[in-house]
Amino acid sequence: MRASYGASEYGRVGNESVVSGADPHQLISVLFSQLKKELVAAEFHCSSENFDDFRSKITKANRILIGLQGSLDFNRGGDLASNLGDLYSFCIRQLTKALKTKDALLIADVSRVLEPVISGWDEISPSNE
Repeated sequence: MRASYGASEYGRVGNESVVSGADPHQLISVLFSQLKKELVAAEFHCSSENFDDFRSKITKANRILIGLQGSLDFNRGGDLASNLGDLYSFCIRQLTKALKTKDALLIADVSRVLEPVISGWDEISPSNE
């Protein structure tokens, strides 16, 4: 128990370090990265019928999506921000439906529709200039 606490605490401190020194683009990248991990884990736990961990991963994924929605600037972002907001809402609804029906395919669908957004975000990174 003690070793796992230490590893968990080390990971938390590492995540806090990344976030504290990140610019806005990097923060969204961190959210996307964590979202992808949660979706993969949720799909695995659903398929493995480990529904407690499945529920936890879906909850974390939905919280990340809500955070991404909250980061949108609808005044300056125009149609793009509106479309992303709609996409995130769709994903939240699909993940909630997956939670109720225990359907791993819905999680895979969410991953598939988010992939172009995540890839596009990575491509416009200021570090790519």
